[in-house]
Amino acid sequence: MAGLDRTRRVPVVTQVAASIRSNIASGVYRPGEAIPSERDLCARFAASRTTIRAAVGRLVQEGLLQRHPGAGTFVVDPSSSAPRTGSASLAFVLIEITNPWFAELAEGVHHAACRLGYHLQLHLTNYDPADEVAFLNHLARERSVQGILIAPAPLRDRPAWLDAHAHLRAARIPFAFVSHVLREIDADSVVVDSRAGAYDAVAYLIGLGHRHIGYVAHRAPEGNPENSGRWQGYLEALADHALTPLAKPRGDDLRVSVEAGLRATSALLGQAPRPTAVFAFNDVTAVGAYQAARRAGLRVPDDLSIVGFDNTSLAAAWEVPLTSVDPSARRVGELAVHVLEDRIRHPDKIGQEKLMLRPNLVCRSSCAPPGQATSEPA
Repeated sequence: MAGLDRTRRVPVVTQVAASIRSNIASGVYRPGEAIPSERDLCARFAASRTTIRAAVGRLVQEGLLQRHPGAGTFVVDPSSSAPRTGSASLAFVLIEITNPWFAELAEGVHHAACRLGYHLQLHLTNYDPADEVAFLNHLARERSVQGILIAPAPLRDRPAWLDAHAHLRAARIPFAFVSHVLREIDADSVVVDSRAGAYDAVAYLIGLGHRHIGYVAHRAPEGNPENSGRWQGYLEALADHALTPLAKPRGDDLRVSVEAGLRATSALLGQAPRPTAVFAFNDVTAVGAYQAARRAGLRVPDDLSIVGFDNTSLAAAWEVPLTSVDPSARRVGELAVHVLEDRIRHPDKIGQEKLMLRPNLVCRSSCAPPGQATSEPA
């Protein structure tokens, strides 16, 4: 269980509740089982018993925990708890659904929303900021939902989004960002630590002996916050091992695609020194890297090792199973619903809950120590 950051503006009780909630969502604390005692939680968090009781009480109100006098506090088993009644609804505003990351994220959101008794409205923006703003303004006018989860499109029209934000606040409709954030808007959020995940992936390749490692992405890092974080993790891992980065990604594709990954990898393979390994922005881009390697007459992983990001269903199913950073899209979606539910129940809570989850690396067959082939362009 992670410690608390007392330099943050987020109240300690909120941080404790978030950590326990995260452990419930990830299965560390299982339905029907007792969580640690107040004394144990006080020791783990270095917090007072008053703070622990307040945090646990908040989760009891959310319906995640249930106190049994004389026995302890237990995680509620959704199979035996009554759902919400009536027409309570949440809206989920999503960039797209064809990317496996967003499909699995939506599964997590749907599962948690149903478990809490909410109807879920899904709205796809297809990377259109104007559509996103228009739908949010519609929700603010209609006031037909209790809360909104938003995986936002890249922000192009800042004034329009700030107006939509003001309309939601005026309508007292809570919302939270998931997967991505808009830095201009201060709101609850659940995101993945892309920088740390990228660092671990590149450090793994370095540990295998690779010294020429490329980064494959669909667009330049400054064009997308997630891309920027992964690019920074890539750079930091190389710098910590006194290695030189290869060419900076130059693509400008708004959407992630296999074709974008193929183009970016082909460009890397045509330069000197040729990379012996690549770290891809995500699993979809990594599939493009596979195709580029095949076109260049290279074998994976003998001639080129590949690491992806997201650990989607593509990763294990590809011709050479893909090593990939696993942020657990379903867990991110479930946790985001619980964060939003907490805001719905406590609309005047001080401080925004900003959760950043560190992913794990899942190693498969797509990586191996570099071969003896020349590192000159094919």
